[in-house]
Amino acid sequence: MKLFKRTLTTAVAVCLALQSAVVCFGAEAEEQIPAGGEEVGLYTSEKDEAIQLTEDMYNSWYEGDQTYDGTEKTLYGYSLMDSNNYYRLTEDEDYVVTYENNINVGTATATFTGIGNYTGSFTKTFNIVPTDIYRANIDCEYEQSYCAGKPVQPKPIVTYNDIVLAEGVDYEIEYEDDCGELGWHYAYIKGIGNFNGTDSFEYSVVEAEISSENISVDTSCTYTGYAQTPAPVVTVSGEVLRCGVDYNVSYTNNVNAGTGYMTIAGMNGYTGYVTVPFTISPKAVSEVEILKIADVDYTGKAVRPSLFVKADGNMIKSSDYTVTYYNNTNVGTATAVVTLGGNYESRYPVSTTFKIVLGKPTGFKATADSTTSVKLSWNKIGNCKYRVYRYDPKKKTYKRLTVTSSTSYTDKKLSEATSYTYAVKLEYNSKTGPYITVKGNTKLSAPKMTVKAYNKKVTISWKKNTKADGYQIYWCKGDEWTIPHNDYYSMPKDCYNDYVQLKKITKNSTTSYTKSDLSGSKNYHFKMRAYKTINGKVVYSSWTGIQCKINTVSRLNAATKKSHSTYKIYNVQGKKTKTSTHTLTAEEKKILKNFASKHFKKDWSAAKKIEYTADWIRKNLKYGRIPTGSHSKNIFVYKEGQCSDYNGALVEMMVYLGYDANLVMGNRQGGGQHFWGEIKIDGVTYLLEVGEKVYDSPQWNYKWQFMCLKYSEADGGYKKNGKLY
Repeated sequence: MKLFKRTLTTAVAVCLALQSAVVCFGAEAEEQIPAGGEEVGLYTSEKDEAIQLTEDMYNSWYEGDQTYDGTEKTLYGYSLMDSNNYYRLTEDEDYVVTYENNINVGTATATFTGIGNYTGSFTKTFNIVPTDIYRANIDCEYEQSYCAGKPVQPKPIVTYNDIVLAEGVDYEIEYEDDCGELGWHYAYIKGIGNFNGTDSFEYSVVEAEISSENISVDTSCTYTGYAQTPAPVVTVSGEVLRCGVDYNVSYTNNVNAGTGYMTIAGMNGYTGYVTVPFTISPKAVSEVEILKIADVDYTGKAVRPSLFVKADGNMIKSSDYTVTYYNNTNVGTATAVVTLGGNYESRYPVSTTFKIVLGKPTGFKATADSTTSVKLSWNKIGNCKYRVYRYDPKKKTYKRLTVTSSTSYTDKKLSEATSYTYAVKLEYNSKTGPYITVKGNTKLSAPKMTVKAYNKKVTISWKKNTKADGYQIYWCKGDEWTIPHNDYYSMPKDCYNDYVQLKKITKNSTTSYTKSDLSGSKNYHFKMRAYKTINGKVVYSSWTGIQCKINTVSRLNAATKKSHSTYKIYNVQGKKTKTSTHTLTAEEKKILKNFASKHFKKDWSAAKKIEYTADWIRKNLKYGRIPTGSHSKNIFVYKEGQCSDYNGALVEMMVYLGYDANLVMGNRQGGGQHFWGEIKIDGVTYLLEVGEKVYDSPQWNYKWQFMCLKYSEADGGYKKNGKLY
């Protein structure tokens, strides 16, 4: 019998009878309990033999299946009772349980084996059923890159209770048929093995990015003269893309040696814009030839003539080589050395020689300088001198005029309007080059014009020019005076662009021309010039210009004159005329008398004196502020004033000479104040206007000179009592 020791702590000994054995316990007593004895409560019994563990002892109040969760499954909700159901057996004291196949789905086995006072064993089975895959966690990138139209089937990470599930073991995945297209797609997970049911996840197929890391290319090419187009290999996610389907490629700077560029642009599911450089190497050349260089003219500066180069028998561009020149400034032999570059390369440079020689002068021209001289000019060339010649038609030879370092020479003491032939050539270190010729001529003198303008006619006269073939007369009708009408040699400019030819005179012996049927209310501008054909070309003299107006001041000769010293001032600025009278003072009479004595000739008519006075005022007047003093004093003494002064002074001179003239204070057409004179002759009112330009208002932009004109003959612009005349 096997014994084991037990200590009791009760103070009173108890004796219990169990079957045929009696065991006594005492305070703090140690007793030997025979092996195989059974203890119930505070007593044990000793068995002569072990109790058999049977399935009948198994009692369970739960017989259901257990669901897979990845952990070991054990029975629960059961107990083992002794054969008499008096008490419950204790696991690991009376029995132990071992399991098989108790993790994965299927039938698990539990084996109960007796220990201690029990012996034998029995088995129980239970089912482990699949769990729903829906309980698993699915982790997948939402965005998946496009793959050349092929199915895009991402593999998610599926976990359950921190266990990573395996495709084909725990689940299967079904993808949509069009899952290779751009856009959103669903994939369905079906549980297998330890799982059942289905779940799904969503992902988007997006454009795949092409980057430089995806591109490989043979970046070495050799120049051929044609565009180089090396083909790239584009691989994205292990997929070799198709040119023209998945991407396009374009090339720049891909002809000449240097760095070319290809640009790859994604399309149809691929994006990205990548530029990849590649190298175009120069072509190696074995033979270089420089074509013969023609002689080059000396310029005084380094000359760099263009040349032509062949590489292996083919002409090449100047951009494919450089040229270095030696001894290329002075007359003599120069050297050119060619070194290939750009699209070609050779082992050694090649050279050739060329000659620098004296050429013809450049820019050689002859200009009519005057009626007796011709000016020759040419361009400066280095340190050359210049030999100048004039052709002698009688001797039929060239006569040397000078040797000079200057770039011009004036040939003098020549005949008017005559043609001459000149030659010039270069001289350098006593050597000379070929000559160049030019024809030139002296000027034709301009005719000097005089004019008479009376009774609606203008007669222009001039002196005969024996060197001329004839004359041209142009004219225009202008509304403004630009110069006094007796300033015969000034050039009018106010209507310059409106001149038309009035008469072409083909005989140089004709010395006058008359134009009739003119109006006294207009200014007339005339200009003329002489002409002659020299060397087949018509040569003209300079213009001579003149302007005039039909002389209406002669009407004053018909006016009645009487000695008096007063005149009226008519203020017509309002609706009604206001009249005042001015009497010449002693000072004014003295000023007028002094002017007449100094300027008038005894044989002049009164009308001529008034015409002269108006001309003098226009020539000598300074338009500006109004000085203190009378009209006559302001004009004839101070020589300064405005319209009230210059027209007032004219009226006062006419009164001094006996005319019944008056002064009008009215308005210009634009509204500004203006003064002018009036006189009645045979009941007709005439204007008296010196004609100075008014500066103090832009709308008065006229120049007027009306000497004894009717209002209807004038150019308008006078306003009296609100009415425009």
